[in-house]
Amino acid sequence: MGTRSIIGLKNIDGTYETVYCHWDGYPSHNGLILAKNYTTEALVRDLISFGDMSSLKALARPKGVSHTYDSSEPGVTIYYHRDRGESWENTKPKILATDEDPHQEEYCYIWDCPAGHWLFKGHREKEFKKLTEESAAQWGDDE
Repeated sequence: MGTRSIIGLKNIDGTYETVYCHWDGYPSHNGLILAKNYTTEALVRDLISFGDMSSLKALARPKGVSHTYDSSEPGVTIYYHRDRGESWENTKPKILATDEDPHQEEYCYIWDCPAGHWLFKGHREKEFKKLTEESAAQWGDDE
């Protein structure tokens, strides 16, 4: 069973651009990967530019040409469209208005462009908190 998450960014105009990630959404996994590896707006935009993902890894782009869903390069994110050939229309990033809550899954991770850092919350929480390597590492799988 997957621990689903939303990964995205909050633009300066207040809109959200988000993608879905099926596996390992808890802070001690996806949160830690985001906090360690996706530390600038440019890196986050590149990460979400490929759309919904099966599993998040430290790299968004493969180094070679052999990366697929069935034969993935170690440490490379697996996307539904790029790596599994699923429809772009069904897997492309979603743009949400400023008054829509981007939190639809067990966990939600948002890069706050104006502030320049990650925010996160679990489905039981009302408010976003700042995500750091330390805050992500202290969470367990069952939070």
